[in-house]
Formats: sequence, structure tokens, C-alpha cells
Amino acid sequence: MVFVRMLAVAWLSSLYAALLLVLLVFFLNPIVPIRLGTLAALLPLWVLLSLPLAVAWPAGYRFLRIFARRRLRLRWFSFKYLLGFSGVNLVLVSILYGLNAELAGVSIPQDAGTRLRVAACVVGLTAVGVILAALIQGVRKARATRRACFLAAGLLPILLLMVRGSHTEAKPSPYTPELVPPSRDAPRLLVFGFEGATLDQVLPLVAQGKLPWLGKLIQQGAHGRLASFRPCVPVVAWESLFTGKLPSKHHILGDVRYDLPFGGGELRVAPRGFLFRRLAPLSGMTRSTQNPSQSRALTLVQILNRLHSPAAIFRTGELREPRSASRPSALLDRFLDPEIPTPPSTRRLRDDLRRALEEDEAVASEALEAWRGGSYGTVVVQLPGLDRVSHLFLRYAMPASFGDVPPKELEKYGAVLERYYRYLDDWIGEFLAPYFASDEGIGERKVLVMIVSPYGIEPVPLLERFLLWLGGDRLASGYHDRAPDGLIVAAGSGVFHGKPLGKASILDVTPTLLYDLRLAIGMDMDGHPLTHLFDEATISRRPVLLIPSYEASRISRRKEESSGSP
Repeated sequence: MVFVRMLAVAWLSSLYAALLLVLLVFFLNPIVPIRLGTLAALLPLWVLLSLPLAVAWPAGYRFLRIFARRRLRLRWFSFKYLLGFSGVNLVLVSILYGLNAELAGVSIPQDAGTRLRVAACVVGLTAVGVILAALIQGVRKARATRRACFLAAGLLPILLLMVRGSHTEAKPSPYTPELVPPSRDAPRLLVFGFEGATLDQVLPLVAQGKLPWLGKLIQQGAHGRLASFRPCVPVVAWESLFTGKLPSKHHILGDVRYDLPFGGGELRVAPRGFLFRRLAPLSGMTRSTQNPSQSRALTLVQILNRLHSPAAIFRTGELREPRSASRPSALLDRFLDPEIPTPPSTRRLRDDLRRALEEDEAVASEALEAWRGGSYGTVVVQLPGLDRVSHLFLRYAMPASFGDVPPKELEKYGAVLERYYRYLDDWIGEFLAPYFASDEGIGERKVLVMIVSPYGIEPVPLLERFLLWLGGDRLASGYHDRAPDGLIVAAGSGVFHGKPLGKASILDVTPTLLYDLRLAIGMDMDGHPLTHLFDEATISRRPVLLIPSYEASRISRRKEESSGSP
């Protein structure tokens, strides 16, 4: 009976904490208006969020009192326990506010991030006051203390709403002059996007002569690391790389979005640190993916197409026709020795490897056809297979980082990741072999080749690995949430030979390519051209041109929408 009474008090404090977590949703989505329909849509989420805390704290407290000498007596309403549970909940809420302010730093506007940090401090100060009132017996029993606590509880949500305020998106002033396409002297662009590639794995393989084409590009060009955003979400990183803008500007803010019931709007930034992703469908929200077609910024390919410079991007889901899966099936023998038996617990690895090969094979084959045809001045090839393979096979490429790799599995899968790098290197050779037919190499050709990876892959942290193991996923081993560095390799006309670039940002790629094409760079872009990538002669005759914004220019208002897909 005591537990039931404690449960009632804990639920009151948990309902209050859940209300503050619902307000966190509004802080992370500043364009969502606070109105009756939106509040009604979040009402089920409010109730669901309160249930775990309502049960956890009483259960934990009762567990601590198993060996207590005195029997616990509790009235139906205990102000002491209400203060105690509320103080602990407010501490947790303030931590979640601060955590989300840190993780969503590039996904929300700067002013919204500042307001969220202020809100975290306000909740934290309130938590300190409530905990002090609960611990000091003389203060707790005073009638003025109760009034002050109830008043603070009522004013805190109002104060947070005032801190959150309203957000109006800044619109760039219209830019009317007509832009000109790239000059005839501008080189052709070939951009390879390899998801999950890192110099830590590429450079040793290049030194061993196992990646000959990448080795040639590094020798005749420049290379460096690319820094991404944390937490790293692939679709967000790629959109920022192709637009040169922060996520808060192009509005691809995560891998999924949530449509609220009753027409309450949509949530594009999901809170982290509690069970929002699991509770959202239960509370009536509809989940859908965020994809590049929903972006509010123009990508490099779209800019070039609207300037009448043919460009195309080739990636999974945007192919003209399906390709035969016969070659990927035949390629499996190159990755997995058929004479070595497959361990029974790893049979799904073969299927996942086949799917990665099928997708990359289809995309690369169609891109190669377009590049050889010569009808496109710019071809972008985005291949996701390495990332998917790394998520599963990294433990076999780095067994010392895991320590629990069975010898039979290591014998079967130990070379898969290295062979996938070599497979991608072969595709680079398919595109570039004609340009290396002479001793001049690629430097004297009117072509710029760039290989980019917006993030790398690292071993799953121990705690995360343990949680995956509890969930039945023993094979997951690659991880990129902490945004390990990706890579950039560039070679071609005007590029400095053999020059290390150090570390750049994924936001710098598109401004650099615009600079190479003798095009203006949008002043609303957050990246900068990597001019030190080029030699001094090229820099001296190629000034940096600027315009206020491509989105506000005349090309963005044309009726002919060039999506950039082939």
C-alpha cells in the first residue's frame, strides 16, 4: 500500500517533468507554432513520458529501503516526497535540455540554441532550489515554502515559453542580376562520394600498393581530412556537403520526421536522451524519412543545371533502370572465399554484403556510362556500400579493438573491408584509365577529380556494444555517431601536387567546386573555398567571386526545376 501511495506522488512530479520535456520539443523545432492543435497532438506523448519516471523512482527508493530498520509510513499526499521526486526529475530535465542544446547545435538556428541553453540553466536553478527545500527540514515544513514551490512550479513553464519565444526565418534579399554559366575553360568535374571512408584505412593500403588509383590521385593531387557534425546523420551530412550550408539552413535535420496528429505540424528534430523515438509512434505521430528532395537549399548539381551547365548526381533510389544482380553475385567469391565454411551465426553477413554490392554496382555503372558519354560537365557518384559493409565487418578488420572475434569468423571475413576499398578503387580506375594513358597523368587534363567522404567509421563504444548485444545484434561493429573524420582527395587541373590539406569541413566542398568552375560563392554559404588546394598560378588568375545567395537569385525562381537526377 505504501508503494501505491508513493506511486501517486511520483506520478504527479513525473507529469510535471514530462510537461517540461514536451516544451523541449518546441525548443528543438522553433518553427512549430505553440497553439491549441499542436498541444492537443502532444498530449498523448506527455502522458506516455510521465509513466517511466513515475514507476522508476518509487521502485528504486523501495529497493534502497529493503534493509531499513523502520517501516516506511506514508500518507496519500506527502509534500516531502513530492519535493524529492520533483527535484530529481528537474535535475534530469535540465541535463536533457543541456544535452540536446549541445547535440542539436547545427540543426537549429543559433538564436534558438542560445535560448535552449538559457532554458537549461533556468531549469537547473529551479532544481537546486527544490532539492534544498526538500533536504532542509525546517524550511520544508514552513507554509511559505509550500506556496513558493507551487508558485515556482506554475511559473516555470510560462517562463520557458517566454524564453523560447517565436522564431521567424530570415529571408535573403532578392538578387536580380542574371548569372552566367561556367566558362568553356572550366574543367569537367568528377566527384566520388564514398560513405564511411577514412584516411586511417586508406593511407596504409595506399602505402602497400593495394589502392593504385587512389595512390595516383594522392601523388598527383592533394588530400586531407573532412570534419562533420556530431551526432553524424548521413543524409544531413551529405546535404550540407552538397549545399555548403548548415542543417538549420537547408532543413534536412535528421533521418526521420514526425507528423503530428490533428494537423499539428511536423517535427524535424527529434529530442535525444529519452525514449522519444519509441514513444512517438505510440502517441499517434506518423514517422517518415527526410530526403534531399525536401531541402530548402540548392545543391551544386541544381545550381549548375539552372545555369545551363549539365550536371547529374547518381545515387541509390534515383536510377533510370534496375541493373542485373548477376555480377554482384559473382563478385561475392572475390570477397568471401567459398572454400572456407560460413559460421552458422553469421549467415546474414553474406546477404548484407550482396545488397551493398548490388547498390554500388548499379549506381557506378550508370554513372560511368554518363561520364563516358560526355553529355554532363559534372558527374557526382554517391556510393553507400562501404558504410554498410563497415557497420558489420569492421570487427574483422580490427579484431584487436573488439577482442571477442572467433578465429573461424576472422578467417572468413577478415579481409572483406580491405577488399571493398579495393573494389571501389577499381571503379575509380574505370572512370580515370583514359586520363592516365599517357605519362602526363591527370594534372594536364581539363578535369578535376574529387573523392569525398563526409564521415569515417570507428568501433562501436563498449557500452553501446553491450546494449546491442542485449538486443540480439552481435554483429554490429561500425559506428559514426561521434562523427569521426572523413576524407577529401583532389587531383586535376590546377591542383597542387602531393600537398596535405590538413583538416577541412564538409561545408567547404561545394564552395571549392564553385571556385574551380569560376562561379560565384553564395555569401549565405557557411563553408569557404579551399584555395590552398590549388597551385599559385591558378590562384593568381582566379579571384573569389561572391553573390548574396543562389536561393534568392533569379535562377531559383525559374519554372524549370532541375532536380539534378539523371
